[in-house]
Parts: sequence; C-alpha cells; structure tokens
Amino acid sequence: MLGLPGHRTAMGRSGLGYLATQAEMAYMQGMMIRWLFTGKFRTRNPIYLFVMFMLGLLIGIIPVGAAFFEMVFYSNFEMVLVPFLGFPYIAVGCALFVNSILSLLNWDDDTITGD
Repeated sequence: MLGLPGHRTAMGRSGLGYLATQAEMAYMQGMMIRWLFTGKFRTRNPIYLFVMFMLGLLIGIIPVGAAFFEMVFYSNFEMVLVPFLGFPYIAVGCALFVNSILSLLNWDDDTITGD
C-alpha cells in the first residue's frame, strides 16, 4: 500500500507525493476508527484522556440520558428520536467514553487472553 514504511519515496523524489500523502492519511484514519470501535484506542497522556472522557460524555452519554429523562419524567415521547437521529455521533461518543475508561483502568487485551 502506498505510504507504508518502505514505500515512502518515489524515484527522484525527496518525500511523499500528493496521492501517497492522501493514501497514508486515509489508512491512518481507518486504523484509528477501527481501534476506536474495537476498544484498542488507548492513551496515557492525562490531557488526551480528559478530552476523550469529556467528549465521550458530552457526545455519547448525556444526550441519551437526557432523552431518557425527558421520556420518563415529562412524558415527552418525541425524545425517543434523539438516539436514532444522532446515532453516528452517539456511537462515536460512547466509543470514546469506553476507550477512555479502559485507558484509565489500564485494561489491555493481554489481561483477557492471559498472554
């Protein structure tokens, strides 16, 4: 694949061309999305952990909780549409929240398999 180590420069060039740069960026974005939804998006930097936790809370957890609260206590059943209309954002927010919690707990795949 273009942009992977070992294939970085073309003949007569000193760096990546435009298409190779775009291919590498798309590959890295795909890896990050895959890590996010498989629970392997980890960091130990406290600033990044705080940002991941807050974004996950604000984007994923609070809208669903607020919609549930509105439905139960105020009988506002139009709020049932919130999780459906905002599903992509809520899914990413919940994934960020889960990954930040797993990073805080230092959970690793090796603890599951015992390797």
